[in-house]
Amino acid sequence: MTPNFSFGYSTLIDLLPENLSYLVLEDEYPSLQYPIVNRKLQHSVAPFTAEVEKDLLNAIEKQKPDVLIFSIVQYISGLMIDLNFIKEIKSTYPNLLIIADGTQYLGTEPFNFETSGIDALGGSGYKWLLSGFGNGFMMLSDDFKSWLEELRLDIPLPQVAMWKDKSLLDTFFEPGHQDTLSHGTLQQGLMFLENLGLDNIKEHVTNVKNEAYELLLERDLILPYIAEREVKSSLINVQINPELYPNLINSGIKCFPRGTGIRIGIHLYNDLRDIQNFVNIIESIR
Repeated sequence: MTPNFSFGYSTLIDLLPENLSYLVLEDEYPSLQYPIVNRKLQHSVAPFTAEVEKDLLNAIEKQKPDVLIFSIVQYISGLMIDLNFIKEIKSTYPNLLIIADGTQYLGTEPFNFETSGIDALGGSGYKWLLSGFGNGFMMLSDDFKSWLEELRLDIPLPQVAMWKDKSLLDTFFEPGHQDTLSHGTLQQGLMFLENLGLDNIKEHVTNVKNEAYELLLERDLILPYIAEREVKSSLINVQINPELYPNLINSGIKCFPRGTGIRIGIHLYNDLRDIQNFVNIIESIR
Protein backbone atom coordinates (compact mmCIF):
# COMPACT_ATOMS: atom_id res chain seq x y z
CA MET A 1 0.00 0.00 0.00
CA THR A 2 1.17 3.52 -0.80
CA PRO A 3 -0.27 7.05 -0.43
CA ASN A 4 -0.56 7.33 -4.22
CA PHE A 5 0.86 6.01 -7.48
CA SER A 6 3.63 8.62 -7.63
CA PHE A 7 5.11 7.62 -4.27
CA GLY A 8 5.05 3.92 -5.08
CA TYR A 9 6.49 4.39 -8.54
CA SER A 10 9.32 6.67 -7.44
CA THR A 11 10.16 4.24 -4.65
CA LEU A 12 10.29 1.39 -7.17
CA ILE A 13 12.55 3.34 -9.53
CA ASP A 14 14.96 3.99 -6.66
CA LEU A 15 15.12 0.26 -5.96
CA LEU A 16 16.29 -0.54 -9.48
CA PRO A 17 19.96 -0.50 -10.56
CA GLU A 18 20.98 2.94 -11.81
CA ASN A 19 22.48 1.59 -15.03
CA LEU A 20 19.17 0.40 -16.50
CA SER A 21 17.78 2.10 -19.61
CA TYR A 22 14.12 3.07 -19.92
CA LEU A 23 11.65 3.48 -22.76
CA VAL A 24 8.77 5.90 -22.21
CA LEU A 25 6.01 7.21 -24.45
CA GLU A 26 5.97 10.80 -25.65
CA ASP A 27 3.76 13.11 -23.53
CA GLU A 28 3.42 10.56 -20.73
CA TYR A 29 2.01 11.39 -17.32
CA PRO A 30 4.58 13.61 -15.50
CA SER A 31 4.70 11.37 -12.42
CA LEU A 32 5.65 8.50 -14.70
CA GLN A 33 8.17 10.26 -16.90
CA TYR A 34 9.83 12.88 -14.71
CA PRO A 35 11.30 10.54 -12.05
CA ILE A 36 13.39 9.12 -14.91
CA VAL A 37 14.46 12.61 -15.95
CA ASN A 38 15.24 14.09 -12.54
CA ARG A 39 17.33 11.07 -11.59
CA LYS A 40 19.28 11.50 -14.83
CA LEU A 41 18.56 7.91 -15.83
CA GLN A 42 19.24 6.72 -19.37
CA HIS A 43 16.03 6.76 -21.38
CA SER A 44 14.55 7.07 -24.84
CA VAL A 45 11.14 8.32 -25.97
CA ALA A 46 8.80 6.49 -28.33
CA PRO A 47 6.54 8.57 -30.61
CA PHE A 48 2.85 8.72 -29.90
CA THR A 49 0.58 7.89 -32.85
CA ALA A 50 -2.52 5.87 -33.69
CA GLU A 51 -0.20 2.88 -34.09
CA VAL A 52 1.35 3.29 -30.66
CA GLU A 53 1.89 -0.45 -30.18
CA LYS A 54 3.84 -0.60 -33.44
CA ASP A 55 5.81 2.46 -32.34
CA LEU A 56 6.67 0.81 -29.04
CA LEU A 57 7.72 -2.41 -30.72
CA ASN A 58 9.98 -0.54 -33.14
CA ALA A 59 11.51 1.42 -30.27
CA ILE A 60 12.10 -1.75 -28.25
CA GLU A 61 13.81 -3.42 -31.20
CA LYS A 62 15.93 -0.35 -31.92
CA GLN A 63 16.74 1.02 -28.46
CA LYS A 64 16.81 -2.31 -26.58
CA PRO A 65 15.70 -0.82 -23.26
CA ASP A 66 15.84 -2.67 -19.97
CA VAL A 67 12.54 -1.21 -18.76
CA LEU A 68 9.31 -0.22 -20.53
CA ILE A 69 7.13 2.25 -18.63
CA PHE A 70 3.66 3.39 -19.72
CA SER A 71 0.16 4.32 -18.62
CA ILE A 72 -2.44 1.78 -19.69
CA VAL A 73 -4.73 4.70 -20.48
CA GLN A 74 -3.04 7.96 -21.42
CA TYR A 75 -4.12 10.87 -19.25
CA ILE A 76 -4.35 13.52 -21.99
CA SER A 77 -5.81 11.69 -24.99
CA GLY A 78 -7.51 8.75 -23.28
CA LEU A 79 -5.70 6.36 -25.65
CA MET A 80 -5.67 2.84 -24.23
CA ILE A 81 -2.73 0.52 -24.86
CA ASP A 82 -3.82 -2.87 -26.19
CA LEU A 83 -3.14 -5.21 -23.27
CA ASN A 84 -2.85 -8.22 -25.58
CA PHE A 85 0.11 -6.41 -27.13
CA ILE A 86 1.76 -6.19 -23.71
CA LYS A 87 1.42 -9.95 -23.28
CA GLU A 88 3.01 -10.46 -26.69
CA ILE A 89 5.87 -8.11 -25.83
CA LYS A 90 6.55 -9.95 -22.58
CA SER A 91 6.51 -13.28 -24.39
CA THR A 92 8.93 -12.02 -27.05
CA TYR A 93 11.17 -10.10 -24.62
CA PRO A 94 10.90 -11.97 -21.30
CA ASN A 95 13.83 -10.04 -19.78
CA LEU A 96 12.23 -6.66 -20.49
CA LEU A 97 10.85 -5.19 -17.25
CA ILE A 98 7.37 -3.76 -17.79
CA ILE A 99 6.07 -1.14 -15.37
CA ALA A 100 2.61 0.35 -15.83
CA ASP A 101 0.32 2.96 -14.32
CA GLY A 102 -3.23 1.66 -14.09
CA THR A 103 -4.85 4.68 -12.44
CA GLN A 104 -6.97 5.67 -15.46
CA TYR A 105 -7.92 2.07 -16.22
CA LEU A 106 -8.42 -0.17 -13.19
CA GLY A 107 -12.04 -0.49 -12.16
CA THR A 108 -13.50 -0.29 -15.67
CA GLU A 109 -13.31 -3.98 -16.57
CA PRO A 110 -11.94 -7.32 -15.29
CA PHE A 111 -8.15 -7.46 -15.14
CA ASN A 112 -5.80 -10.30 -14.20
CA PHE A 113 -2.42 -8.99 -13.10
CA GLU A 114 -0.81 -12.42 -12.93
CA THR A 115 -1.41 -13.13 -16.63
CA SER A 116 -0.96 -9.54 -17.88
CA GLY A 117 2.76 -9.71 -18.66
CA ILE A 118 3.28 -6.63 -16.48
CA ASP A 119 6.00 -6.85 -13.82
CA ALA A 120 4.87 -3.89 -11.71
CA LEU A 121 1.47 -2.21 -11.80
CA GLY A 122 0.69 0.80 -9.66
CA GLY A 123 -2.25 3.08 -9.28
CA SER A 124 -4.02 5.69 -7.21
CA GLY A 125 -7.49 4.89 -5.93
CA TYR A 126 -9.16 8.22 -6.62
CA LYS A 127 -10.24 7.45 -10.18
CA TRP A 128 -12.42 4.50 -11.22
CA LEU A 129 -11.76 2.63 -7.95
CA LEU A 130 -13.95 5.28 -6.27
CA SER A 131 -11.64 5.60 -3.28
CA GLY A 132 -10.81 9.28 -2.91
CA PHE A 133 -7.35 10.67 -2.28
CA GLY A 134 -4.50 9.46 -0.09
CA ASN A 135 -4.40 5.81 -1.16
CA GLY A 136 -2.58 3.83 -3.80
CA PHE A 137 -0.79 0.56 -4.39
CA MET A 138 2.05 -1.12 -6.25
CA MET A 139 1.63 -4.73 -7.36
CA LEU A 140 4.78 -6.73 -8.14
CA SER A 141 5.00 -10.03 -9.99
CA ASP A 142 6.55 -12.87 -8.01
CA ASP A 143 9.61 -12.98 -10.26
CA PHE A 144 10.13 -9.23 -10.09
CA LYS A 145 9.71 -9.19 -6.32
CA SER A 146 12.22 -12.01 -5.90
CA TRP A 147 14.72 -10.19 -8.12
CA LEU A 148 14.39 -6.98 -6.12
CA GLU A 149 14.95 -8.91 -2.90
CA GLU A 150 18.00 -10.68 -4.34
CA LEU A 151 19.56 -7.30 -5.11
CA ARG A 152 19.53 -6.56 -1.38
CA LEU A 153 20.51 -9.84 0.23
CA ASP A 154 23.22 -7.99 2.17
CA ILE A 155 20.63 -5.87 4.01
CA PRO A 156 19.45 -7.42 7.30
CA LEU A 157 15.72 -7.67 7.99
CA PRO A 158 14.26 -5.41 10.69
CA GLN A 159 14.71 -6.78 14.22
CA VAL A 160 12.62 -4.24 16.14
CA ALA A 161 9.43 -5.85 17.47
CA MET A 162 6.99 -3.47 15.76
CA TRP A 163 8.67 -4.13 12.37
CA LYS A 164 9.30 -7.84 12.79
CA ASP A 165 6.58 -8.78 10.30
CA LYS A 166 7.77 -6.38 7.60
CA SER A 167 9.52 -7.72 4.52
CA LEU A 168 12.52 -5.83 3.23
CA LEU A 169 10.43 -4.32 0.43
CA ASP A 170 7.83 -3.23 2.99
CA THR A 171 10.46 -1.02 4.60
CA PHE A 172 10.70 0.91 1.33
CA PHE A 173 7.06 1.05 0.24
CA GLU A 174 5.52 1.28 3.74
CA PRO A 175 8.22 2.97 5.83
CA GLY A 176 5.99 4.67 8.38
CA HIS A 177 2.43 5.20 9.52
CA GLN A 178 -0.30 4.43 7.02
CA ASP A 179 -3.50 6.43 6.60
CA THR A 180 -5.88 3.66 7.62
CA LEU A 181 -8.94 5.77 6.78
CA SER A 182 -7.76 6.35 3.19
CA HIS A 183 -6.70 2.75 2.72
CA GLY A 184 -9.97 1.60 4.25
CA THR A 185 -11.79 3.72 1.68
CA LEU A 186 -9.87 1.90 -1.06
CA GLN A 187 -10.93 -1.40 0.49
CA GLN A 188 -14.57 -0.32 0.51
CA GLY A 189 -14.29 0.83 -3.11
CA LEU A 190 -12.90 -2.53 -4.16
CA MET A 191 -15.62 -4.37 -2.26
CA PHE A 192 -18.28 -2.21 -3.90
CA LEU A 193 -16.92 -2.92 -7.39
CA GLU A 194 -16.57 -6.61 -6.61
CA ASN A 195 -20.19 -6.81 -5.44
CA LEU A 196 -21.39 -5.15 -8.64
CA GLY A 197 -19.21 -7.45 -10.71
CA LEU A 198 -16.53 -6.13 -13.05
CA ASP A 199 -18.07 -8.00 -15.97
CA ASN A 200 -21.30 -6.08 -15.36
CA ILE A 201 -19.39 -2.82 -15.01
CA LYS A 202 -17.56 -3.45 -18.28
CA GLU A 203 -20.81 -4.17 -20.12
CA HIS A 204 -22.44 -1.01 -18.81
CA VAL A 205 -19.46 1.26 -19.40
CA THR A 206 -18.97 -0.16 -22.91
CA ASN A 207 -22.57 0.57 -23.87
CA VAL A 208 -22.38 4.14 -22.60
CA LYS A 209 -18.96 4.94 -24.06
CA ASN A 210 -19.94 3.46 -27.45
CA GLU A 211 -22.87 5.87 -27.56
CA ALA A 212 -20.55 8.73 -26.66
CA TYR A 213 -18.04 7.84 -29.37
CA GLU A 214 -20.80 7.47 -31.97
CA LEU A 215 -22.32 10.88 -31.26
CA LEU A 216 -18.96 12.64 -30.94
CA LEU A 217 -17.55 11.02 -34.08
CA GLU A 218 -20.61 12.22 -36.01
CA ARG A 219 -19.64 15.75 -34.96
CA ASP A 220 -15.92 15.28 -35.67
CA LEU A 221 -15.07 15.82 -32.00
CA ILE A 222 -12.75 12.85 -31.43
CA LEU A 223 -8.97 13.00 -31.89
CA PRO A 224 -8.20 11.45 -35.31
CA TYR A 225 -5.70 8.94 -33.97
CA ILE A 226 -8.22 7.79 -31.35
CA ALA A 227 -10.95 7.46 -33.96
CA GLU A 228 -8.70 5.13 -35.96
CA ARG A 229 -8.16 2.70 -33.11
CA GLU A 230 -10.20 -0.39 -32.33
CA VAL A 231 -9.35 -0.35 -28.61
CA LYS A 232 -10.92 2.70 -26.96
CA SER A 233 -11.07 3.70 -23.31
CA SER A 234 -13.82 5.41 -21.34
CA LEU A 235 -11.60 8.48 -20.96
CA ILE A 236 -12.42 10.74 -23.92
CA ASN A 237 -10.73 13.95 -25.03
CA VAL A 238 -13.50 15.89 -26.73
CA GLN A 239 -12.15 18.28 -29.35
CA ILE A 240 -13.83 21.49 -28.32
CA ASN A 241 -12.13 24.73 -27.31
CA PRO A 242 -10.62 24.30 -23.81
CA GLU A 243 -11.81 27.85 -23.06
CA LEU A 244 -15.34 26.41 -22.93
CA TYR A 245 -14.39 24.57 -19.73
CA PRO A 246 -16.15 27.09 -17.41
CA ASN A 247 -19.32 26.82 -19.49
CA LEU A 248 -19.36 23.05 -19.09
CA ILE A 249 -18.68 23.26 -15.36
CA ASN A 250 -21.50 25.76 -14.95
CA SER A 251 -23.74 23.33 -16.84
CA GLY A 252 -22.96 20.57 -14.33
CA ILE A 253 -20.46 18.63 -16.46
CA LYS A 254 -17.46 17.19 -14.60
CA CYS A 255 -14.55 17.53 -16.99
CA PHE A 256 -11.07 19.01 -17.37
CA PRO A 257 -9.12 20.77 -20.13
CA ARG A 258 -6.36 18.51 -21.48
CA GLY A 259 -4.24 19.12 -24.54
CA THR A 260 -6.30 20.43 -27.46
CA GLY A 261 -9.68 19.62 -25.96
CA ILE A 262 -11.69 18.90 -22.84
CA ARG A 263 -11.53 15.45 -21.27
CA ILE A 264 -14.50 13.57 -19.88
CA GLY A 265 -14.63 10.19 -18.17
CA ILE A 266 -17.43 7.63 -18.29
CA HIS A 267 -17.99 5.19 -15.46
CA LEU A 268 -20.64 2.98 -13.88
CA TYR A 269 -22.65 5.95 -12.54
CA ASN A 270 -23.20 7.38 -16.05
CA ASP A 271 -25.96 6.39 -18.45
CA LEU A 272 -27.11 7.17 -21.98
CA ARG A 273 -29.07 10.20 -20.77
CA ASP A 274 -25.82 11.74 -19.49
CA ILE A 275 -24.25 11.36 -22.93
CA GLN A 276 -27.19 12.93 -24.73
CA ASN A 277 -27.28 15.76 -22.21
CA PHE A 278 -23.55 16.35 -22.67
CA VAL A 279 -23.86 16.46 -26.46
CA ASN A 280 -26.83 18.85 -26.21
CA ILE A 281 -24.82 21.18 -23.99
CA ILE A 282 -21.89 21.11 -26.41
CA GLU A 283 -24.20 21.98 -29.29
CA SER A 284 -25.56 24.93 -27.36
CA ILE A 285 -22.22 26.51 -26.41
CA ARG A 286 -19.81 25.93 -29.30
